[in-house]
Amino acid sequence: MKQLAIACLVVVLIALALLRPWGSSQVVNLAAPTPVPSDFTDHGEQAVAREAASGSASAAIGANSDSIASSQPTSRRGIDPDVPREPASAFGRVLSVPEAASSNKLTVQVLADRASNESLAACAVDSDGRWEIAALPATDTGRLTFRLEGTGVPMELDRESPPPGQRIEVDFEFQAGHVVRCHTIDEEREAQADVRVVAKWETKEGWVRLSARTGPDGHAAFDACPKADIWIYAYSDVFADEVFGPFAIPDFGDEVPIELRLSRAGRITGRCLLAGDPVEDFTVTWAREFSDQGTETSERPQDVEFHGRADGEFELTDVPSGRVWLIATSGALAPGPTAQVVVPAGGTENVELELVRPVLGSGRVTDALTLEPVSDARIQVHFAHDGRARRAFGPPVRVRSDGRFDALPLVPGANRLEVTATGHADDWTAIVGETEGARELAITLFRRQSLTVRLVARTAIDFTGYRVGNTSVASMSHRAVDANGIVRFEDTGSGGMRIEVMDPQGGRTDVYVRLGPGKDERLDVLVDAGRRVIARLVPPPGETLPDKLWIAATSSLADGEDQKTFRKPDATGAATFESIAGTFAVFQVFHSDGRRLGNYWRELAADNIVELELPFSPESRRLQVFDAAGQPVANARADFRAPGDRTDYVLAWLVDSDGIIDLVGVEASKLEVRIYQSGVFSSRTRTVDLESAEDPIRIDIDPSADMQLRLTERGVPAAGLDVVVTESPTDVFIRFATSNSVGNVAVARVEHGAYICEVRHPAYWPSRHEVTATVGGPEQALEVRQLGAAEVRVMRAGAPVAGARIVLRSVEFGVPVADWVAEERARVEPASWTSDASGRVNIQAIPNGRYTWAVTFPDGFERAGEMLVAPARVSVAEVRRP
Repeated sequence: MKQLAIACLVVVLIALALLRPWGSSQVVNLAAPTPVPSDFTDHGEQAVAREAASGSASAAIGANSDSIASSQPTSRRGIDPDVPREPASAFGRVLSVPEAASSNKLTVQVLADRASNESLAACAVDSDGRWEIAALPATDTGRLTFRLEGTGVPMELDRESPPPGQRIEVDFEFQAGHVVRCHTIDEEREAQADVRVVAKWETKEGWVRLSARTGPDGHAAFDACPKADIWIYAYSDVFADEVFGPFAIPDFGDEVPIELRLSRAGRITGRCLLAGDPVEDFTVTWAREFSDQGTETSERPQDVEFHGRADGEFELTDVPSGRVWLIATSGALAPGPTAQVVVPAGGTENVELELVRPVLGSGRVTDALTLEPVSDARIQVHFAHDGRARRAFGPPVRVRSDGRFDALPLVPGANRLEVTATGHADDWTAIVGETEGARELAITLFRRQSLTVRLVARTAIDFTGYRVGNTSVASMSHRAVDANGIVRFEDTGSGGMRIEVMDPQGGRTDVYVRLGPGKDERLDVLVDAGRRVIARLVPPPGETLPDKLWIAATSSLADGEDQKTFRKPDATGAATFESIAGTFAVFQVFHSDGRRLGNYWRELAADNIVELELPFSPESRRLQVFDAAGQPVANARADFRAPGDRTDYVLAWLVDSDGIIDLVGVEASKLEVRIYQSGVFSSRTRTVDLESAEDPIRIDIDPSADMQLRLTERGVPAAGLDVVVTESPTDVFIRFATSNSVGNVAVARVEHGAYICEVRHPAYWPSRHEVTATVGGPEQALEVRQLGAAEVRVMRAGAPVAGARIVLRSVEFGVPVADWVAEERARVEPASWTSDASGRVNIQAIPNGRYTWAVTFPDGFERAGEMLVAPARVSVAEVRRP
């Protein structure tokens, strides 16, 4: 037996030798790809270009497949680990390919991830739209990106890597694209060649990009961009890397190039300090601020980490010249005051960034209508600059089962709290962190609600190609309407939002609406109904219109909201607007690079079809702003409105460092103007005569008055309430502030006079108060009321009574609550004000205080009484019939 076993072993060894020669390698090793430095970082992703040092994609596939197969252990089914297994494969179809886009020009690429430029496998798409890749590579991440390229919009789909021997199906939906052209220029508007430009847009799967390089004339083109907001990145050895946009395609681009104005790079050096001592590990967040044709904007911030800096020093290179704001953060330390510097082209600017201890906040998250605690809410603090969230600060904080939270780290100064919870609309709450002490915060969330948008037309039209976007949905996601022109957004919140309608011809209609809380809404948008207006641009005699122009028309709807529509004029300078509401509209002419070249205010005839002329003459009038000491007011902003304008249209412009406003293309003899610096000072509105012989026209302001306000509720300070200051109940706001921990609000540096203060907070009854701004005037008290809820229960002999009629009236305000419900300021269930099967009527979102109630039973018996509605809870009144 022993000899037989030895003989069998010899036979097995000989067989193995014949199957695999001695000395051969089981794994084929290829040279590792050489990474190239990152070419950009944005939106939380980092794209890294890679070049394979040697070997081909097919060789890599074969090697990796064999390696994976040979490493598999013997399974229970008896698979021999030494027998290579079939590699994974993929197949699919490209759907809806038009005849004009020949499928043999389409290819499918397999990438390691979205950040990779290395194609691991590829194949052409057949004439019937089918494609197949017989061998898929394996990746360290266990995921693959499938990319469709060719005559349409590039599409990328991420999939899990299938195990060896399995096939996966990946189908693409073909989408025809728009050509987007760009033109890179320098500060002197000279064309810049050999600049790498990258277009990026967001999809449900992630970010997709296209790359190009500018030619000798500075021009480049992206062949197929979708109907979406795109960002364009520019990279050059001479200029600073920059990001432009977003540009709404096809509003921008197409045959008209987008101008990308590059800035020569500079440097910022400095130190990061905590109470004067250097910080070793920190992150610097910075962004450039710039003006463009009278407006001021700020780019997307960039984060740069520094570690092991014993002296706290840092250096930022490749910074665009111009104004830049910066902050620093480090672990649990909060940023100090925002630093602002002006970076010289090719030069260096030095700055010190301070870190401070965060302010701790505590509070409770409740449902805005029921006042019940929201037990699964999550709060993320963001540092805010210029009113916008700029960077997340600290980890998210989750509330307890009773909705309460403690030790929420706040930045001293401006914060934006991102509050999310299941079933509730996301909320962004503005909070001002005190320099010391804690904050007690009352955060309320509204339930998610739906918004149905219906496109309305004068005649039957084909709605194919119409898409609708909603700013309450992340990234202004556009959705196609159905055959009836209807689209439904399920997860909207309440409050103001912009609805954007894109038509197949590239036009756009914006509608600004405010949705009431707690109920589903429907909005009709006119796309081919109401008044048709044909607006024709007329150049001066002997001159022609420049190309690359757009016309926008703003009008007011019946409910007071504004609708704004964009159209490109034809060869004769005419643009047709199919749905202008009302008898007043504002027309604006602008260049595709964003320059505003004409502003017109027009009364419209009552006819169904209105033709009007807009004399195109982009001349400028200079204005200069002076303070009470006779000094120019530098780097402020100006909001212009035409007297009698019945829209919310505001012409915003920038005041330069010499106090000059270079107002371009305004066809009006008089304008109302307000001069301000956001959160710093504000003038009252005054009228300027643009036909004045002065050059520049002088504007004198004196914002030396102030308002000291104190918000209280029955003698108790009310903290964290927003105060909006306006000149009149219908005017745009002058200042926005938030009450501190003792209820104080200081509104400094405004001009003398009377103002309206509107107090806003989701947990408080909205109220308006008349206040006066003076120099060193007394403190002015504003009484506020938290919201509560009432429940009236109707009983008889211990059983609930259905169908009883309820009347509730506020003693303090002296009005029936039914009036508030009719104004959509409060809510009642059932809406009939009669008790339901459980004998109940619920009244939500009413100010706390004393109320009288009157109940009429179904048989006519009446009872009356009084109840006290407590703040932030549901108060119950039981009404029993004897």
